Amino acid sequence: MMFRRVLSLVPVALAASVAAETYTIVVDENSITPDTLEVAPGDTILFDSVCAMRVSTGSSCVPDGILSGISAPPFCSDFQWTIPPLATAELPIFGVSFSENCNENRTALLTVVSGNTLAVPGEYTTIGDAIAAAESGDRITIAAGAYFEHDLLIEKTITLQGEPNPDGSPGVKIDAQQQGRVFELVGGGPAPGEPGLIIMDNLVITGGDVDGHGGGVLVENCSPIFRNCLIVENSCTESGGGVHARRDASDSPWVNAAPRFSSCTIRDNSAQDGGGLYCFGDGFGSGCEPELTGCLIIDNTAIDGIGGLRHVGSGQTTVDGSIICGNYPGQYDGNIDLDNNSCTLSQCLDTDGDGIVDDCEGGDEDGILNVPLEYPTLPLAWLEVSDGDTIAMAAGTYVITEVDELRLEDMSISIIGETNPDGTPAVILDGLNTNNFFYLAILGQGAGQSSIENIHFMRFGSGVGFADNAATIRNCIIEDGYGQTSGLYLRNFQGTVEGCRIINNSGYGFYGGVALFDAPDNPASNVTLVDCVIQGNSGSGPFGSGGCGGVYCDGGTSVDAAAHFIGCIVAGNTSSGTGGIQVLLNWNVTLTDTTVCANSTPEQIVGAWEDLGGNSVGQECPAACPGDIDGNGEVGVDDLLLLLGEYGTDCSSGCDSDLDGDGAVNVDDLLEMLGYYGDTC
Repeated sequence: MMFRRVLSLVPVALAASVAAETYTIVVDENSITPDTLEVAPGDTILFDSVCAMRVSTGSSCVPDGILSGISAPPFCSDFQWTIPPLATAELPIFGVSFSENCNENRTALLTVVSGNTLAVPGEYTTIGDAIAAAESGDRITIAAGAYFEHDLLIEKTITLQGEPNPDGSPGVKIDAQQQGRVFELVGGGPAPGEPGLIIMDNLVITGGDVDGHGGGVLVENCSPIFRNCLIVENSCTESGGGVHARRDASDSPWVNAAPRFSSCTIRDNSAQDGGGLYCFGDGFGSGCEPELTGCLIIDNTAIDGIGGLRHVGSGQTTVDGSIICGNYPGQYDGNIDLDNNSCTLSQCLDTDGDGIVDDCEGGDEDGILNVPLEYPTLPLAWLEVSDGDTIAMAAGTYVITEVDELRLEDMSISIIGETNPDGTPAVILDGLNTNNFFYLAILGQGAGQSSIENIHFMRFGSGVGFADNAATIRNCIIEDGYGQTSGLYLRNFQGTVEGCRIINNSGYGFYGGVALFDAPDNPASNVTLVDCVIQGNSGSGPFGSGGCGGVYCDGGTSVDAAAHFIGCIVAGNTSSGTGGIQVLLNWNVTLTDTTVCANSTPEQIVGAWEDLGGNSVGQECPAACPGDIDGNGEVGVDDLLLLLGEYGTDCSSGCDSDLDGDGAVNVDDLLEMLGYYGDTC
């Protein structure tokens, strides 16, 4: 059944002057009536739909993002569409009920008629000739085959309707043969502007190669719709090997850049950044707002950036039911909204063996996940890591605000950062305290032991935690966290914390520095802290009462729970409960060569502990011992050798041998050392 308009073949400008029509479409459990309908831009469609039904434009139950509406409980109201200013085009529609995934029988076809139809190669020899002849509102139909053309510029709203192959794949191949980019799509201009609602159907866009942005397609200030297109083997020297989309019209708030991709594949493209798709928003208006539905972004590469999908600047890229995999380096980065039905891991899968990627999984091939070389951020590497892997982090500051937690269960992994010349951590992970519950935690035991080395955790909200596992934490700094709990949390932990600084953390849910817990039904805690500094932390209980600032040993359930402090400093921590160290029942706590001093409560250690010698516990901290670099209580030959080993070193970031603090180890430090030689502390 088909409703036909009398005046249909009119340009967009003329269509606006024709009285708009109103139609009704009925959607029931099994069908859409009528199943064909001709409309024009500005027409209204009223939907009389059963409840709990979504109707969208698109094919094979994959929305194309042009039109959608829903009749939702409890009110189950009808809805309506107004046809946007499209060129002549076919718009398949389908209905999906809340109780099923898809019903191929519940479909219909809208035909938008707003201009003439031009045929290639029937009326025009080339696609370029047809584009030049077309006016806004026209459709260009292209017969299946290969067309060797490049630098095709479209600055109007038209449809390029390629003929599909018998199997439904794109049948029109447009090959630029490395002579330039394939398409440049441009909108904008004086108000109200050219929206550039260009529809691209069933096209293979390939062979683009350009010195600049957008090897295959450059989208500027317009909102084209790509349906069932393959964008493959294009390249550029800057960003967006497959597609570069940008809104760059700061003085034109009416301009939009919202390209839509439905059932498209973007693969094997290359660029400096954003090998597959690169999006840029200029900070004005809505920014750049691409949408991808039912798409594949696979096997693209970048020289210095993200291989898959990159969004920079304002706006947001929305990804729904799509797969982004096999790109190098990295699958995606930037302001990107991923739905739960999308997969963005490195390994592409063809689970049904039909030659088409249909899933993806994590797992680095060599087990070493390099950040940022292979994975731009720690959260992206975290998605891929497997039991026994190592995350190797290059020096730099990494701000982490895009996730609520970094949590692994039943795995043993290593996170190893680079160091500065003086041995301090060169990797800074900064959570900005934007989420008081943000934390990094490794819970449970995998194959072997976990380790974290040379990482500076800053403002991590609820801090860093290990539970029910064996691990080593070495040369780390945990600093300035603020959350319900903060600092370092260890539960049923067997391992060593060595050379770490847990400083200036604040917990309002009881503890601020280090918390040791021991729960039943797991191996007892056996924690050794060596040469650690726990300083300047604060902890409070509900309404500011109680809590522990420095180290809290919770009531252990195993008589074997043990904590050993060797060469540590616990100083300057505050709480209305216990400032220094609090030891509850069943913990076996020993101190060796450890200083506990100047914590807020008079009793520096509350609870039972064993003194193994060399300790200093008091409200006043012992005087500093300059020159005692190795901390053995005397200034001797070992300290002199350590200083000579660092002689000439740049210590602008600080080092122990820089006795006068001028940023270098030189003759002045040597003379000062000789002045202390033989002193005991």
